[in-house]
Amino acid sequence: MGAGIAYVAATAGFTTELVEVDPARAAAAGEMLAQRWADGVTRGKLSAEDAAAARERLTPISKIADLGAGMDVLVEAVPERLDLKRSVLAECAAKNPGLLGTNTSSISIADLAAGLPDPARLIGLHFFNPVWAMALLEIVVGPATAAETTVAAVALAERLGKDPVVVRDMPGFATSRLGVTLGLEAIRIGRGRRGERGRHRQGHDARLPAPDGPAGADRRGRPGRTAGHRADAGTRLR
Repeated sequence: MGAGIAYVAATAGFTTELVEVDPARAAAAGEMLAQRWADGVTRGKLSAEDAAAARERLTPISKIADLGAGMDVLVEAVPERLDLKRSVLAECAAKNPGLLGTNTSSISIADLAAGLPDPARLIGLHFFNPVWAMALLEIVVGPATAAETTVAAVALAERLGKDPVVVRDMPGFATSRLGVTLGLEAIRIGRGRRGERGRHRQGHDARLPAPDGPAGADRRGRPGRTAGHRADAGTRLR
């Protein structure tokens, strides 16, 4: 996920540093993103000049300690483990970024902010895979998040070419809660149609087709797709 965030950031004009867990993975991430930019040129999504400029703006590194202090934005994007995220966020906060983002899909922002020296700067930035293709960015406002942090996060989303949706810090945020609701409704509809099939058997098959909307979106990489998390420590933007 962190690599995808770094890709859209560098493409949008940010000087970007991508932190991976070791030098080998940092180098591999850089090569993968270079190929992604090359593919973008081939598909006509961006010019060769823009792709080359984006590559120049990206620097893969292997330690948060190697980041400079005082960057504009620092986004944590490690797997969904509270202890791991808290540890990485504490290390990121020591770099004193203007905005500290956490790419979480489920963990409370209040829980992640506990122990941070300035929780007012922390905000949820829930990107969706693949980051370069998915327009939605869920911005999760914690109880301690400052109003100016929210404003800065919305401005960041727009500069990245994303469609921001601002939500409160609650279980499941907005997208996961909606996904569960849609899934349950699909189950109810399916059960109802199976009951109808039992009553109307003559010349009619009431089986529902495979859904083309949210209930079946995972097969096409659309919203609702479940994807694994990379072990990226974070993305720094300037």
